[in-house]
Amino acid sequence: MLQVGWTLAIAEDVCQFEHRDLHWSNILVAQHSQDDMVYTFSSTGDKYKMASSGVKAHIIDFTLSRLNKGLLHWQTTLTQIQSPVWNNPKP
Repeated sequence: MLQVGWTLAIAEDVCQFEHRDLHWSNILVAQHSQDDMVYTFSSTGDKYKMASSGVKAHIIDFTLSRLNKGLLHWQTTLTQIQSPVWNNPKP
């Protein structure tokens, strides 16, 4: 959980990132050979080190995410998703 929290905090710090659909099914966990992981905040240069416990978390499914980095603004809305579930709901 700490890996996911730090990753999201840094992404928010760097590019105002919001996942907008984060739940257990959007987090993958894999074995990791490093004992420690280091997270660095670019705005302050602060570094935080934590034990990895032999695993690394990966966040997936960025369909509803948004980010803002300088001139780059990216966001997907539900109306942009090409899916029968979203575009042709059953009555």
